[in-house]
Amino acid sequence: MLLLSILLILVGFSIVIRPALLYDWVEVNLESKTFYYSVIIGRFAFGVLLVLAAKYSKHPMFITFFGGLAVLAAIAFVLMGQEYFVQFMSRVMPRLRPYAIVSGLVSVGMGAFFMYAFLKR
Repeated sequence: MLLLSILLILVGFSIVIRPALLYDWVEVNLESKTFYYSVIIGRFAFGVLLVLAAKYSKHPMFITFFGGLAVLAAIAFVLMGQEYFVQFMSRVMPRLRPYAIVSGLVSVGMGAFFMYAFLKR
């Protein structure tokens, strides 16, 4: 979990420093099947990992909730299919872009919280 926490913090700081980097990359790769499957597999794996590791954390209910939320999002992306996923993301990304710094700070905060929750129970 420490590595995932560090990854969340680094991604968050990169969004705060250069928001266009991630948003432009997502827009370029949005219609790729590889991107679609990677989003689903990554979200599902992260969610399952959180659910399984929750019992080793200081806040198991909170960690389980976020893990379950990630798994549900992965299932929702599977059920909507790639075509609707692309449409959904194409509508959402321009609306979220002005708040990129906020989402970067949320990512840093979540990474820091996960680090705190799993270090020295």
